[in-house]
Amino acid sequence: FSFESAENCIAAMETPVTNTEKPKRPWWKRLIRFFVWTGASVLALLGIAVLMLFIFEDDIKKYITGEANKHLNTVVFIDPKDISLTLFSSFPDVSLEFENVKALDALPDEKRDTLFRAERVALSFSLLDFFRKNYTVRDVEMENAEVDMRIDKRGRDNYHFLKESTDTVASNPVEFAIEHIGFENVNIRYHNQPAGGKYEVLLREMNCSGDFNTEQYLLETDASFTVGELRQGNVSYFAGNNGT
Repeated sequence: FSFESAENCIAAMETPVTNTEKPKRPWWKRLIRFFVWTGASVLALLGIAVLMLFIFEDDIKKYITGEANKHLNTVVFIDPKDISLTLFSSFPDVSLEFENVKALDALPDEKRDTLFRAERVALSFSLLDFFRKNYTVRDVEMENAEVDMRIDKRGRDNYHFLKESTDTVASNPVEFAIEHIGFENVNIRYHNQPAGGKYEVLLREMNCSGDFNTEQYLLETDASFTVGELRQGNVSYFAGNNGT
């Protein structure tokens, strides 16, 4: 054991120890950083979606309307320039909107009357469906419309316009699984010829929720309406009454 070794040991003990570990950020800074990164990611995703909608809008409109027509039992008239694809009016869903729409009776007759006319009809589906290119329509909205629903003398109705699906596997790129229907300023007339009933109601605003693809479902409604006519035979009820 040498004096030099002892001096080195003493010098090592007297040398101050420096802490090289970086101090942790305060929790509130980490929280701000989390929200900033999350917000930036959401904005980036929305930016990509908007860009894709802008670039491929025409192709997507033709594709979805073409596939949707395969599900319909009726003829629909609409000018292609009155079809638009939007993200903002139905966010976080994507909405395919039609203006100045006319549809004929859902009957096999050669001459058909009009089932409805509407200034606006919108079909909405999930933003994820948009990226997967597998569209499931869950929301339908109609504004400023006239609807004529009838049951003729032979007991046939004109309003079952969706075809029954015969597929056992969900392979169609466009499906209808309606969970919400919204009406605004929609005048509905219903004439049941065998029963002798005539009904007319103006739906100022109405929202219906339920699993409309099943035979039995719980229907939730919220409505504001005016009764035009509720006639059974020669007796009329509640004409001009408002309701909610």
